[in-house]
Amino acid sequence: MNAAGPEVSTTPLGFLVSFASGAALLFGAILLSPFLFLAGLIGAILWLFCRFASIRAVSGIRFSRGLPSHAWTGRSFAVETRVLLDPARRPGAEIQFRDPLSNEKPQVFPIPSTAKSLTLSYPARIGMRGQYRFPNWSISSTWPLGWFTVRTSGKFESSNVHPEMTARPLSVLPDPFLPSPLLRHLAGRLSSVNHITGQPDPVAEFRLLREFQHGDPIRSIHWPSTLRGGELLVREPDPPRPLPYRYGILLHSFSPGGDLVIPEAFEQMLRILAGLLYRFRQAGIEVELRQAGGRTQVLRNRGDFDAALLNLATLKRVHLVQVKDLLQSAAGLENCDEVFLLSDVAREHWESELSSVAPSLTLVDATSVALSRKPTVTATRRRAS
Repeated sequence: MNAAGPEVSTTPLGFLVSFASGAALLFGAILLSPFLFLAGLIGAILWLFCRFASIRAVSGIRFSRGLPSHAWTGRSFAVETRVLLDPARRPGAEIQFRDPLSNEKPQVFPIPSTAKSLTLSYPARIGMRGQYRFPNWSISSTWPLGWFTVRTSGKFESSNVHPEMTARPLSVLPDPFLPSPLLRHLAGRLSSVNHITGQPDPVAEFRLLREFQHGDPIRSIHWPSTLRGGELLVREPDPPRPLPYRYGILLHSFSPGGDLVIPEAFEQMLRILAGLLYRFRQAGIEVELRQAGGRTQVLRNRGDFDAALLNLATLKRVHLVQVKDLLQSAAGLENCDEVFLLSDVAREHWESELSSVAPSLTLVDATSVALSRKPTVTATRRRAS
């Protein structure tokens, strides 16, 4: 799309030149002074020429931009914008380019004399999750003498290489976060197995020592025992524990009513939810993801996890006030190996109601995580009889 018509404003220096030129013309005519009149005429002609040249400096410039498929809130990501220059450009003009995605200062670049295009690279960052397009760019210039400021704007054109990257919105996801207690809890369940090979980790806890055999990895050698006995001994690790078949995650905002709603608490829960999904996707564990009062998803492969993560960009809070609605959302989770209950409401409002949802529960609420400098997580273990 073509850029909008340029807006021209006169700078203080330009006002001074125009006033001086006008005064020289006036006094030259009154005093019949050819020198004053000629100086005023030259100043007026130069003023008009600079105005015309400043408009031409920003004409014939187009931009195309490539964006990633998604980004995370508060994290910087790289953006590359291609500047397309028409042959009628004015070489040497200095242009200030601004992309609304960028929080940095405007990019300043001179128009080259021979190149038909150039590439600008700069960081961008968005502080709120959601889907964004930011289709417009803006440029300004004070070339050639700083007497005028010319501004214009337009829409980014489609990239010839990836035209779909311009049409689709940029999904900004919650920045994944897992508090330390939850990380330790997951490490105890998942870290003893290599999730690619299914084999035990050589540096995990071991049952016994045996003599070194051909093909044993060097890092499995137990050096203290080797040095004491004088022969190579390797660790025989415990057999790997089977990975969980399925985890359940229930995100809810159940509160009987009259409680203060803190949006930051819900956003923090979404960050923890994103952290869990990334961790379980890496481990290859099936997840039954539910939002109380909303949709239920069964995540089995990478595509399912990616779709669920993208959905977090626009996920809205669903406030429940009826216990039956909460219990209905949690029905059927008892078949999961472990259920993670995430809520932006203090657990005192819902812990007793959900205590029998599954044999193994991990509770994460607003009080222990979202509003605490030192987050804590309560894991509740109940074995079915």
